[in-house]
Amino acid sequence: MKHRRQSPAARVGLLAFRAARLGLLLGAIPASVVLAVYLCIAGTPAP
Repeated sequence: MKHRRQSPAARVGLLAFRAARLGLLLGAIPASVVLAVYLCIAGTPAP
């Protein structure tokens, strides 16, 4: 039984999905840090 190669479209779609997932994961880390800093600044009462 021969293993059939994926079509180029399927391969590109899978690659794009993987890149998007990795981008979301990498983007979530600085976004959470920025959100925490913003909440600290916004939470302190103005003098």
